[in-house]
Amino acid sequence: MAGRMQNQAEHPTPAAITTTGVPKLEKSHDVSVEVKDGPESDTDTKRSATDDEVANLAQTSDSLPLAVIIVIIIGGAERFAYYALSGPWQNYIQNPPGDYALPGALGLGQATATAINNAYRFLSFLTPLIIGVLSDTWLGRYKALLLSMM
Repeated sequence: MAGRMQNQAEHPTPAAITTTGVPKLEKSHDVSVEVKDGPESDTDTKRSATDDEVANLAQTSDSLPLAVIIVIIIGGAERFAYYALSGPWQNYIQNPPGDYALPGALGLGQATATAINNAYRFLSFLTPLIIGVLSDTWLGRYKALLLSMM
């Protein structure tokens, strides 16, 4: 009887392990599977693909919906226009009118034009954050959407 008790102490069964929150490995048919104690379901257990699965299963990719492609194109066009127009806008503010070599209209000088350009860039990146916080906390999605369409 003492030998049997000693043998059980050396090799505890999975039911005898009662540590909660600590992942443990159970071995069944020479495949190790991570088992977690707690409220997670069996579908939360993740594993890597085996070499056999990688070699024999079809590797296909999914296609992007048309709406995603349109959003990508419009976002890219918006960024292109933003950076493509920053140079001419700098010239418009900086240079005086009448010179064909250096086109401009306002003649405010380089320092003022750069300050205005930098302030615009700062505000163009900051205001969406402020409006996002306001719409999430105070307005709500629907009212923010209605206000943005005005």
